[in-house]
Amino acid sequence: MIPKDLETKAYEKFVLPSIHSMSKNCNRLSLKDGTILQAKDLALKYVEKTYHQPDYSHIKFLLPAFAYIATILNDDRRTQREIAEAFGTTESSLRKWYVHIVRLMEIEITT
Repeated sequence: MIPKDLETKAYEKFVLPSIHSMSKNCNRLSLKDGTILQAKDLALKYVEKTYHQPDYSHIKFLLPAFAYIATILNDDRRTQREIAEAFGTTESSLRKWYVHIVRLMEIEITT
């Protein structure tokens, strides 16, 4: 078991800065402020829910998927390609994590 203070320090050092950096990538896409806030909120809720699970992935791989989900939920849509390019990842990675997050967090997506 990891001591609580070490866990908090790791969260503050690795997770929070990555989530805060999301703004820079989202701004490249000219997303609405509400969309960016929802993407960050989704990221925080996901981390809280999955932090101790064995398949937990580094947050930087998940950020594009949070942004993509938020664009859909806020009707501020961007293509997977646009988001992947802004975050420096691939469309296939974005799709993989998008599907995973939507299922795990039981988010209803309407197309």
